[in-house]
Amino acid sequence: MFATLHRAIAPLSLAALLSACAAVAPGDRYVAPPAGMSFTSAYRDSGSFGTGKSEVPSQVVARDWNGTPVVGFQNPQGTLLMLPQGAFIGLLGPDGKMAISWEPATVWDFPLTVGKSWTKQYKATFHAQNRVVPFETKQVVEAYEDVVVPAGTFKTFRVRSSDTLGNENVHWFAPDVGIFVKTSLRRTDKNALGAGTRETELQTLKRSSN
Repeated sequence: MFATLHRAIAPLSLAALLSACAAVAPGDRYVAPPAGMSFTSAYRDSGSFGTGKSEVPSQVVARDWNGTPVVGFQNPQGTLLMLPQGAFIGLLGPDGKMAISWEPATVWDFPLTVGKSWTKQYKATFHAQNRVVPFETKQVVEAYEDVVVPAGTFKTFRVRSSDTLGNENVHWFAPDVGIFVKTSLRRTDKNALGAGTRETELQTLKRSSN
C-alpha cells in the first residue's frame, strides 16, 4: 500500500510544484500550474520500490476540498491535493478518500536561492490505519542549473532533502512549468519499507488541455 501511495506522490513529491510568470523571478514565490496541464514521468525502480521501468501519466485538476479551492495532481494511483499558495494537504487514494494527510501542510521555504536550507517538523496521518507519524525534514537548495530530460531542457533548482523516516531525495524543480522534471529518491535501511531507489524523468509535457 505504502509503495503505491509513494508512486502517486513521486512525480510531484513532498516538496512543491511551482509555475512562474514574467513578473516573478524563478523560485521567488509559488504560482500554481494551470488546470489542464498534463505530463508523463518515467520511473526506474529497485529494492523496496519494486523492480523495473514504467511510465505514469498525470494531470493538473481544479478541486474543492471541504469548501476550499485546491489544486489536484491526479494520476491512476491517486490525487495529491495542494492549496493554491503551494502547501500540500493530503493524498487521495484511487477511491477518492483521504489516504494520507499532513499537518501542517508540507511546503518549501520560498523564495528559493542557491545555498538556502531549512528544517521543518510535520505529522503524517495514515487514515486507513488511524496512525499518526511525526517526522522532520531537512532541505537545501544546491544549485540552479539546466537539466536535459526526454521532454526537453529546463532551468531547475536542485534541492536535496532527508527526513527522519529514512528517505534521502534529490529533486530538480522547474519553476516555469511547475513540476519536478527529474527526481532521485532513495530509501535507506532506516525506512520502514526497506532500502530502495527510484529515478524519475519527465517524458512528455502538455501545458494546457487546449
